[in-house]
Amino acid sequence: MNFHLDRIMPLLTPSGVVLGLLLGSWVAWMKPSVTILFAVITFIGGLGINSNDFFKVVKKPKAILVFVIGANLVMPLLTYAVASVVFKDQQEIATGLILLMSIPTAITGYIWSGIYKGNGALSLTLILVSTLLAPILTPYTVSLLANTSVRIDTAGMMASLVLMVVIPSVAGILINNLTKGKVNDHITPCLKPFSKIGLFIIIIINTAQVSDRLLANASWAYLPIALTCAFLAVIGYPISHTLGRIAGLAEEESKSITFASSLRNISAALVLAIAYFPAETALPVIFGIVFQQSTCAVMAHVLYGRKKKYVTHQHSKGVNTMQPITSVHQSVARKEKVLQFGEGNFLRAFVDWMIDILNEKTDFNGNVVLVQPLDRGLRDMINAQNGLYTTVLRGVQNKKTVEEYRTINSVSRCLNPFMADDYQEYMKLASSEDLRFIVSNTTEAGISYHSGDTLADQPPLSFPAKVCAFLYKRYQAFEGALDKGLIVIPCELIDKNGDNLKNIVKQYATEWKLEEGFTTWLDEACDFCNSLVDRIVPGYPRAEAEAICTKLGYQDNLLDSAEIFHLWVIECHKNFHEDELPFNKAGLNVVWTDDMSFYRTRKVRILNGAHTMSVLAAYQAGHETVQDCIADKALLYPFMYKGIFEEIIPSMDGSKEELEAYAADVLERFENPYNPHQLLSISLNSVSKFKTRNLPSLLGYFTKQGKLPKRLVFSLSALISFYEGTDYEGSSLKGTRASETYLIQDSPEILAAFAALYAEKGNPKAKSQRLAKAVLSNTAWWSQDLTKVEGLEKAVAANLEAIWTVGMKQAVASLV
Repeated sequence: MNFHLDRIMPLLTPSGVVLGLLLGSWVAWMKPSVTILFAVITFIGGLGINSNDFFKVVKKPKAILVFVIGANLVMPLLTYAVASVVFKDQQEIATGLILLMSIPTAITGYIWSGIYKGNGALSLTLILVSTLLAPILTPYTVSLLANTSVRIDTAGMMASLVLMVVIPSVAGILINNLTKGKVNDHITPCLKPFSKIGLFIIIIINTAQVSDRLLANASWAYLPIALTCAFLAVIGYPISHTLGRIAGLAEEESKSITFASSLRNISAALVLAIAYFPAETALPVIFGIVFQQSTCAVMAHVLYGRKKKYVTHQHSKGVNTMQPITSVHQSVARKEKVLQFGEGNFLRAFVDWMIDILNEKTDFNGNVVLVQPLDRGLRDMINAQNGLYTTVLRGVQNKKTVEEYRTINSVSRCLNPFMADDYQEYMKLASSEDLRFIVSNTTEAGISYHSGDTLADQPPLSFPAKVCAFLYKRYQAFEGALDKGLIVIPCELIDKNGDNLKNIVKQYATEWKLEEGFTTWLDEACDFCNSLVDRIVPGYPRAEAEAICTKLGYQDNLLDSAEIFHLWVIECHKNFHEDELPFNKAGLNVVWTDDMSFYRTRKVRILNGAHTMSVLAAYQAGHETVQDCIADKALLYPFMYKGIFEEIIPSMDGSKEELEAYAADVLERFENPYNPHQLLSISLNSVSKFKTRNLPSLLGYFTKQGKLPKRLVFSLSALISFYEGTDYEGSSLKGTRASETYLIQDSPEILAAFAALYAEKGNPKAKSQRLAKAVLSNTAWWSQDLTKVEGLEKAVAANLEAIWTVGMKQAVASLV
């Protein structure tokens, strides 16, 4: 219902004006009920606001200043200029127009701001500021521009403000705080339609107040007045909107300023016009009452309604007109406690999912700010949904199908630090008293040193350099205070990810010649934890997205599917941080430990290793998903099974029985029919993944068994074959499978090296020998020369020749 009311507001509002004019005295007697209706509407709005929102408004007074300039300087001066030209011989009409644009902002600005997802806390603040300034600014503006004087009933205006805005909105905010946002999640969406209906009734009643006065004396002489009032009512929106954009305000702030600057307390203006001026002066005010809400409905739709077009996911086809997730769920403002580098599927279905549960089941009360590690990402899509999205957890437990849908409300916003405004917002977080944690997933290639990054870069390219610059900014902001350090928990699948990140951060600190006090602060105030994550996250369920959204009742372009199983092992150097991140209290499978080596080796080499070992060969053999591999009992499943049980597990230390039991669970998880994990999505950065996930098993097996593991060696050969390409599409190489192309995604250096290698032609035998030698001897990729491993270069070359002569399927068949 709320969705449909949003769509018809541009028609509903002028209809209310027409009804008010026609009904006149029949409804004019209901004027006292307007106060009650306003109170109810502001109470509903208050349920969606957190007290922290007001602190943010106070911390950023620029928005208030822009409003004061637009509403109290730009618009009155524009009105004076128009009135001086159009009504230069009709001083009373000109005075009415100036009075109309000098009166304080209307409470309805808060209502419209809520409808179009403005900043509710800012809207309330602007109403209060405008009303407090009115006793000074309104008389002065009228005196200066109209050469006459008025007196404002400050006490009466403030009393109305307290009854209609302050008391109900504060009550709503308190309830939202006390319930930790639960009321906003579950009750507010049901109440939102009453706000629109209430506004419709208010428009009818207010318009009815001037019906007799307007219709009884209707004349064509009023047409210039009506047209001028309509013009001023319309022009205020683009002017205010433009001022907000020029000032660099966030979109929700610009919306609040636009409505507050364009909507005026015309009832107060009518009282002043009647009390202090000739009857003609009231005419522009009367037309203002007629046009104000109608033009607001139309201009709001023009400026912001089109931006609410219901887009579909980047992979989906066609046009979906289903209501967006933001029409059903409202984001909850909380303290921004977590800075997250990475906005992709995994972190949103793992870390942000956990934070959402923490907010529900504990007193954590914190949100996550996402940061794109790269220039291209999901920033716009995430912010368009106000950080809201749905996780779809599905699997089989105890032979029963389990399906869980959860609306994630723990993400406050997503920043792209490669955009100037977002970079400033990102660096402001370094000075935040609320910020306590950094988490990341920039893939295995992310935690690496990048020569050439400097402190002056905005931002530096590499992830560790970004962290160094950010932490140094925090160190400066708090003058090295030891209680302002951050807990850093990387999720990248490399051994000792936290230790590695810290070492590279220190390397940049030394290279940038930062003071020793900063390095000491990193050691004493911050805790770089090592961590291991375990959950299979296929991500956006492309084939099922439309059906899932239909079931949910809203369009979600960020649907994130995952298995039900989850495990996060966090190895801390100082203290376990469970008091600040009470995951176990919330029933989450999180292990705090001082030694995670067993968990990490088991997961990376078996679960992730099975993926990396098989997906590139499987894709070239014609498969699309991990589930396809499991279903291929004749070829890919035995290849994967034997690779795990006959090569990976024998290369590892530890209990064989325990490792095999874990591997059996992994294969069952791979078989989950609800999570079709796309092979191409796993192929991202396969070179660094092979080094981390498979190379230790390959070398470990060779050391223990004295021979090469033929399936792991073949998987390295399949990697080289998969990376065959010379042409680019964007930043990716284009590979070819049969008659179709696919994108090869890795670091620019790796892609350039493969493109150069494949640019040189040759017969399969010569080509395979050349590729095997060049790739295996690249010490930058493997941290060693793999041609020194006895027999490896020859075996890889033989595999490549087989792949290029008999095809991938037949080549794999020889290994099962």
